[in-house]
Amino acid sequence: MILALVLAGFLSQPKELLGTSIATVTRRLGAPAETSFVLIASPHEPKMRNVRATLEYPGITVTILTVLCCDQSLLERVRVTDPAILEFPRTASAVRAQFGKPAQTRADRLVYHVENDVGIDAITFELDGGRVRAVQWQYFVD
Repeated sequence: MILALVLAGFLSQPKELLGTSIATVTRRLGAPAETSFVLIASPHEPKMRNVRATLEYPGITVTILTVLCCDQSLLERVRVTDPAILEFPRTASAVRAQFGKPAQTRADRLVYHVENDVGIDAITFELDGGRVRAVQWQYFVD
């Protein structure tokens, strides 16, 4: 139970640090090095459109989904390669010690799931020779 709370706290860090909208992210991090926008159909209403924005900075990539019909922004994904931006464990053994057994294990990644009231969020630790080279937070967006 305690490890689940630690994992849930780690999952919430990017939202607290960055916010959940393009305006908040750019206010906190500055202008991104690159920005891309993709218009996508809503999975529930194909005639409705959403916009997926990807903001790329050195060491961090932030993806935000904006639901156009209600002008709601949701943080969808954050990928960090620079631990100075957002602290994370540096080795696979440190990840396991901090968060326990992962939901999925592969040679190059450890994946943890955190259930919430609408779905399952995931944290993926990308590995290279047992060292963490990146962490990706994937938030459930319906």
